[in-house]
Amino acid sequence: MEKKYKLTKHNSGDKFRIEALVAIPERDIAVGDLGGVVDGEHNLDQDGTCWIHCGASVLGNAKVSGSAAVGGYAIVLDNAVVKDTAVVHGHAIVYGNAVVEQNSVVCGNVQVYGSAVIQGDAEIGDKASIYGCAKIKGTAVIVGVTHVTDEAVVCGNAFVGGDYLIGEKAVVGGGSVLETSGIIVE
Repeated sequence: MEKKYKLTKHNSGDKFRIEALVAIPERDIAVGDLGGVVDGEHNLDQDGTCWIHCGASVLGNAKVSGSAAVGGYAIVLDNAVVKDTAVVHGHAIVYGNAVVEQNSVVCGNVQVYGSAVIQGDAEIGDKASIYGCAKIKGTAVIVGVTHVTDEAVVCGNAFVGGDYLIGEKAVVGGGSVLETSGIIVE
């Protein structure tokens, strides 16, 4: 198997910057392009079209695989996973045992942590926080300063904006639209 990137020394001690050894047209990457910062090869699969763009970091035991991308100034760390065709960018932070998968997008100043799962075609933006064992799936969109925690689920084509706290075992689904502020627990 031909390697798609190599590790180059980074100025922050024991970290490395990735450098493309092959072109990845799907990610607009040419041979020699520098990517983001990693702790080692365990952070980014050599297979697939996954990539960590310059400015982003994937550290600890975190893993990027498949056709996923981490860009902007995003940070993925601990045991977090970004896979399939998921995208994490902006100033987003994904950590703990969180998983961002399938076609989901996490951007802005979002935090996803704990054992939270973002999947399907879900989009998380602005300053939202998803944590605990929360699940966001389907084509759900969460923006604003919304917090989804505990074992809450936001699914279907639900839209949650504004300033909400969704927790415990609450389920927000279907075509629900929440645009102001409130607390939803169950």
